[in-house]
Amino acid sequence: METDELLQLSRRVDWRFLLADPHLGHVATLGLISPELRASLAAFSVAVDELDETTLPSAEPARYDLLVSCTPSHALLHAAEKLLRPEGAIVIEWSNRRWPFSSPTGLTLGRCRAELASLGFDEVRNYWHWPNFASCSDIVPLDDPEMFAYAISKHARGLRAWSGRAAAACLLRSGLLARVLPCVSLVAQRGAP
Repeated sequence: METDELLQLSRRVDWRFLLADPHLGHVATLGLISPELRASLAAFSVAVDELDETTLPSAEPARYDLLVSCTPSHALLHAAEKLLRPEGAIVIEWSNRRWPFSSPTGLTLGRCRAELASLGFDEVRNYWHWPNFASCSDIVPLDDPEMFAYAISKHARGLRAWSGRAAAACLLRSGLLARVLPCVSLVAQRGAP
């Protein structure tokens, strides 16, 4: 594999540095994912298994270090609790360009956060991927208003930056910011036994 191709593949999964262990290990994808994400996961993990709701019952319990999904459902979130090893992580990529307010399964990002927290996942966090997942140059934590304000300032100047920060602060306080940004991820870590 050429260096440029490997660099592109690595950038597609730069969110791995948000995990407790950036080495992906054994990965399961839950539901539909893009071919680019699939290729990147294959290049940077020990093994990748593609699972869906029909294959979940036959999947070996507590086998995976990481679960990745772009179309979460209640069944997939509950399966994550059983499929992940202790201290494993789940990453959900949320593209509001396709689903403005919820996933095709009707699950909102806020409900995903709450459900994962109720299942015992720690450090459930949201991040904005700018400009998108495939060519991400910035990953901004949405749980830190100061970091988000800095990111807005970095990409705009003057009145545009000031109005962007003010609007973002209002949306952040209301909990609606993650609903209007085009590419948001949810990252959660399963607790130790």
